[in-house]
Amino acid sequence: MAKRIGMINATVLSRLPVVGVNLILPFMSNYTIAALLQGFKSAFSMIDVPLKQSYLMGITRKSRRASVAGASSTAMRVAATIAPTLSGYFLQYVSIMLPFLLEGAFQLTSAVLLWLFFKDIKPPEERE
Repeated sequence: MAKRIGMINATVLSRLPVVGVNLILPFMSNYTIAALLQGFKSAFSMIDVPLKQSYLMGITRKSRRASVAGASSTAMRVAATIAPTLSGYFLQYVSIMLPFLLEGAFQLTSAVLLWLFFKDIKPPEERE
């Protein structure tokens, strides 16, 4: 898919089903459907990770790749560390739907911003 439509477009398109699942998950009527959707979301949400890493390394100078990779993985780990705490708080004190809706909104915003900021910056393999 990345070869045909480009890495940024493939990354954004691979996030959209996950955003959709996040936004409809709180409204599921029974556990079985919700569990199947959660499984789909968990499996599908990791598709864009190699694309993002490849793109990031492709547009970064060789001398800066190690520090860029470190900063990128640190940002992802910080988000993965904070998210369960915030989700637990929202689940207990605010709304059982809110964590899913916020995750969907954040992922959609992230995908749109990624596309807006990087759509014109092509990695070496797309420049040829």
